[in-house]
Amino acid sequence: MNSLLDRQLTILDRLEKLVFADLEVKAVDTALWVHYMAFSKRAFHFYYHFDQPTSDNEATVLVSEFVSRGLVQSVLDQLKAIAKTTAEQARA
Repeated sequence: MNSLLDRQLTILDRLEKLVFADLEVKAVDTALWVHYMAFSKRAFHFYYHFDQPTSDNEATVLVSEFVSRGLVQSVLDQLKAIAKTTAEQARA
């Protein structure tokens, strides 16, 4: 497998494990996990590809978008922090 692809898959696997663990601890309904994961991957994308303050601004708008879809803001804020930390580690 291509080493770049392998690295990207490893990073996304780490993100998924962290997000699923957090959702499990918070006892979030498993039917909603796919939506929270979609949010997390999009937030990760912003933090991985853009510098601050652009990444923070985009992630804040993303939180508002998913809150308007009925997801819980406190959970989204925590997942945003996880995405940011994972992206920062991946960029290093």
